[in-house]
Amino acid sequence: MVEKGFPENNLSSLQKDLNSYVHGFFEGLNVSLASDSDNDALMAEVIWRHFYQGRVDVHMGNIAWWIAYIRAQQVFLDEIPDLHFLNGDFEFLSPSAIPGAP
Repeated sequence: MVEKGFPENNLSSLQKDLNSYVHGFFEGLNVSLASDSDNDALMAEVIWRHFYQGRVDVHMGNIAWWIAYIRAQQVFLDEIPDLHFLNGDFEFLSPSAIPGAP
């Protein structure tokens, strides 16, 4: 990245910001997936905050689609045999498999 003109000190700051962002997203997603109930409200907040940067002009249909997509992947992964998962012998569902893509 330094070769492309990004100052080295700025790059370190960007890496820290990205690390914090990714950690926050996956921590929030983990909490919403691991909760006792299907906590779609928490998942919606995580998606809204991290995919859409908390913008107020986001259509709720887009967030609902992401929730459906993540839940479909979760069900799919729960249903495949452990050995297939451990060997990487599977493919994630295509986003086009979920109707209403944003």
